[in-house]
Amino acid sequence: MMHFAIEVAGEANPLSVQTLYQTLSAASSTDPQQIKTGAQQLHNWEKRSGFYSSLQSIFIDTSLPVEVRHLCVIQLKNGVDKYWRKTATNSIPKSEKEQIRSRCIESGIKEPNPRLAMQNALMIAKIVRYEYPVEWPDAISSIVSNLRSVLQSNSNSLELTRTLLILLEVIKELSTARIQRTRVSLQAAASEVLQVLGSLYHDKARTWLTFLARGDDGEAAVRSIEQSLLTLRALRRILVAGWDFPNRSSQFQDIWTLLNDHFRETLALISNTALRFHGNVRQLAEKHLRQIAKLHVNIARDHPAGFSLLESSIPLLSAYWSLVDQFGETFGSRTTDNDLTMDGRDGESDDSRMPLIEFLSLKGLQLVRACLRIAFNPARTFKYQNDEDKAEKTQSRDLLMSGFLTEAFAQTAMQTLVTRFFVLRPDDIRDWNEQPEEWEQKETGDADVADFSVRPCAEKLFLDLILNYKMQLIHPLMSVFGHVA
Repeated sequence: MMHFAIEVAGEANPLSVQTLYQTLSAASSTDPQQIKTGAQQLHNWEKRSGFYSSLQSIFIDTSLPVEVRHLCVIQLKNGVDKYWRKTATNSIPKSEKEQIRSRCIESGIKEPNPRLAMQNALMIAKIVRYEYPVEWPDAISSIVSNLRSVLQSNSNSLELTRTLLILLEVIKELSTARIQRTRVSLQAAASEVLQVLGSLYHDKARTWLTFLARGDDGEAAVRSIEQSLLTLRALRRILVAGWDFPNRSSQFQDIWTLLNDHFRETLALISNTALRFHGNVRQLAEKHLRQIAKLHVNIARDHPAGFSLLESSIPLLSAYWSLVDQFGETFGSRTTDNDLTMDGRDGESDDSRMPLIEFLSLKGLQLVRACLRIAFNPARTFKYQNDEDKAEKTQSRDLLMSGFLTEAFAQTAMQTLVTRFFVLRPDDIRDWNEQPEEWEQKETGDADVADFSVRPCAEKLFLDLILNYKMQLIHPLMSVFGHVA
């Protein structure tokens, strides 16, 4: 396409789809002068009526260059942030909002480019956060309806993936809302969302588990495992945000049992040394385990009574501690991984580089800490509203104390932590010798380091145990110290 310069002042240029496309082409070119002039013109137009609906018109035309369309959706997403609120200066007119809203979901479902699909999904999520449930009351039901239609057609894998992506981003955005009305509305829609996501996850997970169990990790298995992972990510978010008392919902309990069964089955499958999978397939299977482990910790922290009273929670805790114990046997000889970083968009650690056994052990340590808070710090952990809530608090505490947090467990856990997780590994000694101040900062500097590293979390758990089992652990602790000294 021919390059051109915009000679006239920005305010003098009339806004039309054609002039906007030309300006976007200039702003997305490789010519610095064209980029500067085009960016200035876009800035001059951003407060004009019709600017954002015109951006969307260009974005949804998939025949246009990807670079132009990408700049479109970025400008549109930023505009939603700045001008969508009614109270914003130069806010987008209501009629223009309605036009954007009417086209965003369908265009996102059919978007062929994954990068653009992600940006469009983020833009939709921002709109839903501002307009749901008052201005756009059927936002979630519309997405779920589209998801059902795609599933019934059973013909377009791309549309299924894109619809799941939109639903995931919408749930993530609404689950972080501080306005009570928004959270209540999300919980009202949770049952409908869980019904379709739970069924889809069951079908997709069963498909790829069957494939992998017989050693088939071909295209069909990969497609199913990718879609089930996206479904699971959305499931995790709605399960955490959708219920205040998950133990009181039979629907929640059913999917909780299903996920725990898949957790055990998947862990056994990828631990089977007789089976060999391509790297990507194994990584996707491990990501399922990581998502379910995150769910376990999320529920224990956000819904303490609900977690304790859910079926199989006590056996689940015992299984996690077995993994911690197993990982501890080789912890002292392992090299450290200093590359874990925060994923800025998701607010979570980029944990895919942490070995699976280490990640699951970390989650196990976090679960035990959460359970100790449930048992020994109920005033800070529980939110009382009525007599039933208070009764569940007492019941959950008693269940944990009798079924898991026994004196025998406290002694065993203390010994495991001191003898296996307090040791300095070869990399620690090297870093300590070479850069002692940086090593100390890495180990103790960040307040939330225990959320992302095993040893700091083990140290926190040790302190929790000593604080809550003082009398029971004094003599066993002295014995352990005497043994290792």
